[in-house]
Amino acid sequence: MAKSLRSKWKRKMRAIKREKMDVKVLARMNKMLVESAAEAKLDAQEEKYKQKMKKDKAGEAEEMAEAPAIDPPASESPAEAQEGSMEVEGDDSSFASDNDVQRKFRKPNLKTMRNEKNQFPSWMSTKKIKYHKRLTKRSAKRNTKEAKKNKIWKRACASV
Repeated sequence: MAKSLRSKWKRKMRAIKREKMDVKVLARMNKMLVESAAEAKLDAQEEKYKQKMKKDKAGEAEEMAEAPAIDPPASESPAEAQEGSMEVEGDDSSFASDNDVQRKFRKPNLKTMRNEKNQFPSWMSTKKIKYHKRLTKRSAKRNTKEAKKNKIWKRACASV
């Protein structure tokens, strides 16, 4: 098998293509490794920063305990005041991540199949988009006053 001129030519061309692709793939892999290393470095720095902030807060809490006590407002106890501030800090990060998720996923209107920016979803094919546009035009024409005055419209409604 594979002794014809055509198959030998195909094998030769595949080998050449493989060599060209190997260079591109290797460059892409190196780029990914560099990016992952940079990301890991950023994560480590962020973790160190968080630990430093925790230590600083613990130091502030000790200083507050040593300092003369100030009467808290009648509505809050000192424990509730500290918990409230901790919740706000935690909520900020979760709030930002929730916004990122909402930005990524824009839900289309099911009737028009368009999102807030008046664009069709990326997964929708051009043929399907054209079909949907025709449907919306047709339904818009049907709901006009002139169409409803038409005899054909009245007959169609009567038969239903």
